[in-house]
Amino acid sequence: MLEALYAFSGFLAVGAYLPTVYELWKGKPSASTSSYLIWVVTTSIGFLYVVIKIQDLLMLYVYAAHLLLCLIILILRIRLSLRK
Repeated sequence: MLEALYAFSGFLAVGAYLPTVYELWKGKPSASTSSYLIWVVTTSIGFLYVVIKIQDLLMLYVYAAHLLLCLIILILRIRLSLRK
């Protein structure tokens, strides 16, 4: 049961990133570059911890999704900053 809840919370969290990705894609500067840089660094550390120490596949997928979306948001935000 707890594993299913964790998977569901991962999907929910991934969904929470999508409005920001959409806004940035449309050209609205809705994310802080410094905040997402910190998110990328801390999520990368968490991802490495899961890969090396915990070795749980579900947790690996959740962290990978978080990391990927944080990177996408950071890249889109930097790209938007360079255009202006």
